[in-house]
Amino acid sequence: MEAIEQQLVIKHYRTIKKLAEGKLATVHLAFDESHHRLCSVKLQKIIDNEVKRCKSNQAFIKEISALKKAKHPFIIELIDSFYWEPQNQPSRWVLVLEHADGGTLYDTFIKPCKPPPDKHSLAWFAQLSLALAHLNSLSINKVNLNPYCIVIVGEKTGGVAKIGEMGYVTSDCIDKEGKLVSASRYYAPEQFNEEGVTKKNNWALGIVFYELLTGGQHPFESSFNEISYLTRLPKLEFRQNSMISKDMKDLFKLLLEKNPLQRICIQDLLCRDIPIQGV
Repeated sequence: MEAIEQQLVIKHYRTIKKLAEGKLATVHLAFDESHHRLCSVKLQKIIDNEVKRCKSNQAFIKEISALKKAKHPFIIELIDSFYWEPQNQPSRWVLVLEHADGGTLYDTFIKPCKPPPDKHSLAWFAQLSLALAHLNSLSINKVNLNPYCIVIVGEKTGGVAKIGEMGYVTSDCIDKEGKLVSASRYYAPEQFNEEGVTKKNNWALGIVFYELLTGGQHPFESSFNEISYLTRLPKLEFRQNSMISKDMKDLFKLLLEKNPLQRICIQDLLCRDIPIQGV
């Protein structure tokens, strides 16, 4: 029999169940008893090592600062943040975020190989492009875009895509086999040398939407192998797919240009017609 998860009461937030976990935090579905609404609570993990605990504190402070600075319709809303000091427990940072009722792009669509309707894909692509342009204008570059940090809010009305984290306090992603999904799957070639990464998320956007439109296939490997992927990437060829229209192939070529100097910038991307319908 599955164990009943212990509920936590953190100020006026009551946890319901754990949604995700990362190196520094656990994420819980919670109920805001003051405003009678669902929300997500990102709770700092207890860390005994003092040095690691200090680094974790710094990561939470940076995540909070970035979320406050990056306030935008297509970036997850930070409802509350505070340093929780419960009795008989170590003090911890808490982030309270708006509830993403549609889950992550990965869990809802890519993992079950369930491509969304074309009109939704078109809207989400545009929304995420606007969010990335906003982050670029603020020089917030820590985010590594991937389908498990993209969440869908307002699922019943078709959903709005939002970037769900700023990259300092991240959640892990688990695949169908229960294995950890490698973040390198979405890395741009220049991230191997950590040089000139201002267009890294344009590349990641291309990878994410290729996967979304093809039921989870990767544009450069038929069976993704994270071992030495970034060192092999310069020689890997773009994989043609019959599920993708010619217009979308042309767009992917601009996003997945291996030379970052020749890759389309986000401002130019926003000026283009994005022909997802008819894929």
